[in-house]
Amino acid sequence: PGGHQEGYPDTMKNFFMAFYNFIESGKSITDESLTFSTFEDGLRELKICNAVIESSLSRSWIKV
Repeated sequence: PGGHQEGYPDTMKNFFMAFYNFIESGKSITDESLTFSTFEDGLRELKICNAVIESSLSRSWIKV
């Protein structure tokens, strides 16, 4: 759809801007107001993706 090509570069720009601003602020990673994804978020997403693949192969529900 229209608009994706214009907005895509802003995704990475805004992510890194938020991340570097966080680093500069000296806040703790336990702060609940983070505006960017963390390694923990990425790990959770990978666990979900692995469960989807395992569920598809076994044709059964998989606990995540």
